[in-house]
This record gives sequence, C-alpha cells and structure tokens, in this order.
Amino acid sequence: MKIYQFIVIILVIIFAGCKGKSSKSVLEVENKFIDLGEVPTSEEVFGSIILKNTGNMDVKILSTFSDCECTVLDHEIGSIGPKESKILGFSFTSHYPGIFQRKIIIETNSEAKPRILVIMKAKVL
Repeated sequence: MKIYQFIVIILVIIFAGCKGKSSKSVLEVENKFIDLGEVPTSEEVFGSIILKNTGNMDVKILSTFSDCECTVLDHEIGSIGPKESKILGFSFTSHYPGIFQRKIIIETNSEAKPRILVIMKAKVL
C-alpha cells in the first residue's frame, strides 16, 4: 500500500509542474474599426493599425491584404516580440464618390487569433 501512495504522490508532483504558464503568441488590434471620414475623390489618404503582441512568444505576420485594390497595405511588418507593438500603415484612394467600407485582413501564426479583421470606412466626395 505504501508503494501505491508513493506513486500517487510522485504523479501529483509531476502533473502539478506541468500546469505552469503556457507559451502563446496573441495579437491584439487597438483599432478594429477605422473611419477615415470625408475624403476627396481620387485623393490618397493614409491610416494606420496598431498591432500589439500581448502574449509571451513572437507573433509572425504571415500576410496582410484587403478586399479592394483601392486599399494598399505596408507588408514589411515581420515579427512582433512579446509585449511589443508595431504599426501597419495603409493608403486608400477611390476614384468614385460614395460611402465605402473595406476589409483589411491580417493573418498571423497566433493560435488564439490566426486571422484578424479590421473594417475601414470612408465617405468619398
């Protein structure tokens, strides 16, 4: 019986040690909705998206793209270290008046949020 108790105690100690802080890469976006306001037709305007790694491992930005050729993204983000922030810049140009809403997608190696959607809107005059 003592051997059984000894084995149980050893197993509890081993599994208790495995319950530590897990390693994760977590990317947060401070501004998921961007309103550029009123924009003159055919004028290029610029915006930025603040990316913050709240995890304890590097986050790799695998790709960034939008659903329209009128929105051009910076692609040289690379990796973001733990507790660091970087800015993803973009430009928007529309040759037609109207109210526009565009999607900006950020794909990462983060297990928690591998794909992040940012909505950008503008009223083109």
